Formats: sequence, structure tokens, C-alpha cells
Amino acid sequence: EGFQNIHQATHGKQAIEIFTKKNIDLVLLDYNMPDMNGEEVLNYLKENYPNVLIIMLSDQTDRNIVISLMRKADDYIVKAEIEKLKGELLHIFNRCFSYQDLKAKNKELMDKLSQRNKKLEEEIQMARKLQKEIFPVKIADSDVFSIYILAKPSEAIGGDFFDVIRLDDKHIGIFLGDICGHGIQAALLSFTLANAVKTAINSNEKISAKNTVKTLNSILVRLFPVGSFAAGSYLVLNEETSSVSFSGAFETPLLHVKSKDKIDRLVTGNIVFLGLVDNKQVRIEESDITLQLNEKIFIFTDGLVEVKSPSGERFGIQKIEEILKNNSTESVKDNCHRLYKEAKNFGKNFIADDVTVIGIERKRKI
Repeated sequence: EGFQNIHQATHGKQAIEIFTKKNIDLVLLDYNMPDMNGEEVLNYLKENYPNVLIIMLSDQTDRNIVISLMRKADDYIVKAEIEKLKGELLHIFNRCFSYQDLKAKNKELMDKLSQRNKKLEEEIQMARKLQKEIFPVKIADSDVFSIYILAKPSEAIGGDFFDVIRLDDKHIGIFLGDICGHGIQAALLSFTLANAVKTAINSNEKISAKNTVKTLNSILVRLFPVGSFAAGSYLVLNEETSSVSFSGAFETPLLHVKSKDKIDRLVTGNIVFLGLVDNKQVRIEESDITLQLNEKIFIFTDGLVEVKSPSGERFGIQKIEEILKNNSTESVKDNCHRLYKEAKNFGKNFIADDVTVIGIERKRKI
């Protein structure tokens, strides 16, 4: 195919030795190797040769390892499917090189923007105004459910996106998404995500959380730049049955607060991010629960979970559950504000990422 200067290494140290002698543009990197595993080699190369493109090959089943590799590498191939993908490798290589060119152009653009601080600030303020337009002005009213949303961007503009849509006289759709990263790039992608969510909802005649998420993922795979992705979860509230169906790709579980002593963690399928891989490579599922009187559901972006104390301790899911248990008699609005306040105190008033918390409660008796 015209590629030259091709070398093969049987272990990580040998690969690193090649880099000291040769000019390498792209690496096809296995995970399981003697001496150093693939992630150790990946970390070393990205630190010392930041411009090299790295495509990971792995049959890993550990979710945390897979997520870490996906975030660090330029592309990721499931090793079990390598035979099927051989014909597409050239396309994958070219896609990575195109992404590298895009990154170089982005860097050039950011270098120019950094020299125009005043104009950049004006552009940020304009983007903030425009971004406000994609969020709902008013939350849909419901006689059955109380819905409250707390959104706190870490910067002037953020990468979290939410929408609440009245689907018909019996159903309300709620979407919460989190673009990978934050700042200007995440804000720009949030416009794409917002339009894709509306398209996905409107393109499905039948009201279905699962079908909507599948359609949304297909749209984002086409529209997102290579290497960009989002976490996202979609809920459908049924006011006739007091039930909630949900589907999506989120790093954090939904929390179903049944009582002060009982909280269930709810997850669906094995898809982790939207816009990363097509529907053939993931399992998207839908779950359905009926909310009893005063029961609640909370969904939140990982900015809440990842808040760190000065010593580096994570706020974590367990602390969130303890707060919700200890304050189970509060309204969902008070619960959302309490979670953010506790997280902010935990981080000594510093929260590095956007935080969005959505609380849903089957309304109480008056």
C-alpha cells in the first residue's frame, strides 16, 4: 500500500529501542506482551513521542482497562475481530493520519487564538450565549413526576448537555449527555449532540429509549470527529403507569432511591460511550422500572463522581449514595443542591469538570 520503514517488535522494550533509531509515524500495539504491557508502552511513547499515532489491539474484557486504552490511543481494534478488520486496516490508518492532520491544524488554530486574548474572551461569551439556546427554557410539567436539573459548568462554557422533551400527553423524554473534555471544543460538539438527540427522538415512531439511543449512536458515529465521543443516557417517563424506561452509555449508573435504606444502581448494556463505535460492536439494552410513591431516580455526569479532595481521594458513588440515604425525605431539588454542595466542600471549593445532576421523583401525596 506504499507504507515504508516497517518494523516488528516482539516486546515493549524492543519497540522502544526501534524508536531511538528510526522515524516512526504509526504503531499497531498489542496489550499482552512480556517486559512491558501495551498500556505501559503506550504511556511511554505518548510522553516521549507525542506525535506518533498508536492503534491498540486488544481482547481485554476488563472495562476499566478498555476505557483507559480508548482514551489514550488514537484508535482501538478488538483483537477477536482482526481477521474481519484486515481489509479495513488501510482505512483505519488513513483515518488516524487524517485525525493527526486535524490535530495539527487545531493546534495551529489554538496557537493563533492564544495571541488574541481579548477577542477570544469575546468569542467565549458569544459561544456561551449561543449554547444557552440549546438547553430547554422550561422543564416539562408533570402531574406524576417531579423533575429537577442542576447544571454547573466548570468553565464559562461546558460539555454537559441535557434536554427534557414532552413526547406526547403521557410520556416525557429526558436526555443527559457529557462530551469528552470541556471548554470550547466540547461546547462546539454539544451543538452537534443537541441536534442529534432531537433527530434521534423524532426519527423513531415508537416511543423507545433503546431505539432512540441506537439511532443517536449511529448519528454521532457519522458526525463526531475521530476520537470524539460522549457519555449519554435517555429516559422515558410514562405518566400513565408511573414507570421509567432508560437506555444509554454512561460511566456512572442511575441511582434508584427506594428508601433511606435501599438504593439500586441501574446500568444497561455494554456500551460505554456514544459516537465511538457503531451499533454492531456494542450491546444496547433498555430497562424499565415502576416508581412507587416518593421513590426517586438520580442521574449525573462523572464530574460529580470525580471531584477530588486535596489529598487526591475521589468523591465517588458511595458518598453520593450515603448523602441520598441520609436525606431521603428531602425533595429532589434539595437533594441535587445538597450533592453539589457536599462535593464542592469535599474538593475545597474546586471542581475540575462540569457537573449536571438530574433528579426525578414520583410526586408525594399532599
